[in-house]
Amino acid sequence: MKYVEYGLKQNNTIMLLHGGGLAPWNYYEEARQLQNQYHVIVPVLDGHSGSDKDFTTIENNADEIIAYIDENFQGRIFLICGLSLGEYSALCFSGAFSVNDVAIIVRKRGEIMVNALPKGTSKMVAVMNFDKDIIKETCEEVKCDGVCEIANYNSPAQIVITGEVKAVDKACEILKEKGARRLIPLNVSGAFHSSLLEDASVKLNKVLGEYEIKTPEIPVVYNVTGKEYDGDIREILTKQIKSSVYFMQMVEYMINNGVEAFVEIGPGKVLKGFVRKINKNIPVYSVEDNKSLEEMLGALK
Repeated sequence: MKYVEYGLKQNNTIMLLHGGGLAPWNYYEEARQLQNQYHVIVPVLDGHSGSDKDFTTIENNADEIIAYIDENFQGRIFLICGLSLGEYSALCFSGAFSVNDVAIIVRKRGEIMVNALPKGTSKMVAVMNFDKDIIKETCEEVKCDGVCEIANYNSPAQIVITGEVKAVDKACEILKEKGARRLIPLNVSGAFHSSLLEDASVKLNKVLGEYEIKTPEIPVVYNVTGKEYDGDIREILTKQIKSSVYFMQMVEYMINNGVEAFVEIGPGKVLKGFVRKINKNIPVYSVEDNKSLEEMLGALK
């Protein structure tokens, strides 16, 4: 694979990845704009214009890029995580899954979860700005009405409950009586991250058993534990779809283990908001365009 480079190598290095049929020159202008401050690398993916190789597979391109990063920036990445589905991306980058395998796995995972529960029988609700212990206590109180559990510890300001409609609605009534003022029903097809997905988790376990899962080369912070875990990855991913996601605890763990800044990549600033609610002193950057990319790179220089 060819790599087109801009700027001085002694500067901080960034890599611009093109894909989906885009020719690399779509990124050359952005590279030129950044070259005065950064060392910029644009890989020319196999099979794209400017490449001297035929198109092979996404996996081959990705593997080569990851190998390039490892060779040139070994030791710079010491901890990695992903939220819910994003945990599979984190594991892929850490070397536990191949790109091709993880693409198939997440598609099958999605199919399993969407078809896991009858429509209209379960729901999820975000409880805003309310004590997590009272929320957990309330979920216990409505057990006689059905399943109601905590799905996501997103931040001190947002806890998501999940379960059967009757039980969740009852919990919402009780929470309002206890002082909760804002409860937001989520637009989802079912009660994800709940024990209602027990059968779905068995199906997912069988899918995971069809693929090789290697030991991660970069330590991963997991949704189910809120910290690193050196046990069976297949087991922890099986648990993930039927268990609480401890995002708040994950962020706290990473901060306590030396993470000095967080970067949210993609449209919107939801995760940035979560992190700020967890720890207002840690720098958080949202990157969704060239301007925000330059601002983040400049701040972290």
